[in-house]
Amino acid sequence: STDEIATESSFRLPPDLTQLRHKIGEGLLGRVVVTGQPVVVSDAQHDLRVTNPDILALGVRSLVVLPLKTREKAIGVVYVVSMERREFSAADLRILEIMTDRAALAIENARLFDRLRVTARVVPIGVKREHRRRAPALRPVHARRNSR
Repeated sequence: STDEIATESSFRLPPDLTQLRHKIGEGLLGRVVVTGQPVVVSDAQHDLRVTNPDILALGVRSLVVLPLKTREKAIGVVYVVSMERREFSAADLRILEIMTDRAALAIENARLFDRLRVTARVVPIGVKREHRRRAPALRPVHARRNSR
């Protein structure tokens, strides 16, 4: 559904976390999609914004949630976790933002390429049919021009 976020790809996440769905606007992931702003949590075990019991049960200590944005619209999120308490620096956050910006651009380009490929398959068929439909009417004109 379009009012939920589901995991499309993950690296080293337990299966229980990859199957979760998050409502847009709820929890850290949902809020990041709505606001388009990253969230940094230095101590997940004591931060009231972390409401997912699975994250807490896994022992996640620190995390950053960043939006994947195209044209200022969030199309998803990237969730970076640490099992040790960590203070993410401004430089860390900037590097993660650059990475997510590039990932979002790559995702958007892949989507556009897929649409273009589908369009390329459809348009020639339509053009070919139009050409066949008009071809008999064009042949006599073409033949008259050549006979002059």
